[in-house]
Amino acid sequence: MATTQKLDPELKGAMRDSLKAYASGSAGFFDYLHKDVRVFALDSAEPIAGQKAFKSYYGPTLIKIKRKVKLVSEDAQVSGNQVIVSQLLQISGKGVSTNVRQTVVWGKFDGKWQMAHIHNARVGEPIGLGKTPTTAAGIRVLNERIATAAAVVGVAQ
Repeated sequence: MATTQKLDPELKGAMRDSLKAYASGSAGFFDYLHKDVRVFALDSAEPIAGQKAFKSYYGPTLIKIKRKVKLVSEDAQVSGNQVIVSQLLQISGKGVSTNVRQTVVWGKFDGKWQMAHIHNARVGEPIGLGKTPTTAAGIRVLNERIATAAAVVGVAQ
């Protein structure tokens, strides 16, 4: 098993830049997805097949919302011409924070590192950021915010 420090510098750059693009809500994030990528999102047991389908499904949400993405832990395993990355991300946006365990298969296609497979799993429950609500209206707002966690986190990275 390889540690992240021993990875190809181009791959490390692609991993870093893809997370930055995701956090900033940049459409450039989709460039890091291979055309035949398979993505298992938080809200589905079936994969989204292909970059175009993924962009169609999550593009409007991704671009509308800026998020904070903290890389909590990361481990990488080189397997032939692919690298399997397991990471824990803390993703926050619109007053909601959630932890996502993610497995990403990176491959080099036409000289460019891209994600070929992404699997996301929620770790724990989304939490509201800020003061704890003390009124019925506040609890309703908190409930609506938690319901939007999938929209905020929804995409692969």
